Amino acid sequence: MVPPGTASFFLTGGTAEVIGRGASILHALFGVPVGVPFSLSTVCDFSNVPTSLAHSPCDTGVPAVQGHFGFTGPGFEIQIQVTKVS
Repeated sequence: MVPPGTASFFLTGGTAEVIGRGASILHALFGVPVGVPFSLSTVCDFSNVPTSLAHSPCDTGVPAVQGHFGFTGPGFEIQIQVTKVS
């Protein structure tokens, strides 16, 4: 969890596809379509970035600092390497 007030990275556009065991969890929590590519705008509110993205699937929780961040959970894994913040 990123401490309150810490800048973090947000997904601000693009498409995604969720598959596998953890997909049903994202579907239940956020209504994310399962097994088909979808626009992130269907599950994330881009009207007032970053405020509107807090606590959504587009809030990565990765602090806006250089380093390596990895997260795992039931049926998913994400690895992010931040090399430059400008």
